[in-house]
Amino acid sequence: MADDGTIDIALCDKMIYVKVTGLGTMNNCMSLLELCVSLLDAGYKEVAFDLAKCDGMDSTFLGVIAGIATHGPDRKGPKVTVVNCGKECLSSLEIVGLTKFVNLKSEPVQTPDVEMFRLEEEDVPDMDRVGFIREAHEQLLLIDKHNRDLFGPLLRMLGDELSQKGGK
Repeated sequence: MADDGTIDIALCDKMIYVKVTGLGTMNNCMSLLELCVSLLDAGYKEVAFDLAKCDGMDSTFLGVIAGIATHGPDRKGPKVTVVNCGKECLSSLEIVGLTKFVNLKSEPVQTPDVEMFRLEEEDVPDMDRVGFIREAHEQLLLIDKHNRDLFGPLLRMLGDELSQKGGK
């Protein structure tokens, strides 16, 4: 996990502010999804992702953003905004179709002057992580049918792994 980035969170006025530093990957986003879903269910209305210091995102991290952006009974989700997004991160968002589900702010946005806390990942059993990765990729399939071509083989492999080892 040394190569993965960090995620810092701030809560302000029913908004969840997520600052990604380094890489957003399958190794640092399980807690992010759990926290955001919990807060959204508790009445938070918006999620902002600050990618100014993000070096890149893997498909699992993108699936987490998709899950947050479409969370809720009507799958319209909360308002999700992406700020300070560099070319590489923008390209990743575009490839999986997330730009249709998030608001992109093209002008630079200052980090709010609020206290942030570091989101730490807990150790989880391997099969729980495999199930999480599968669910994140299923979110990508739900937002854009093109993602079936991109991630279908991975989903089949993860499904096979889970069924062989008695996972979800």
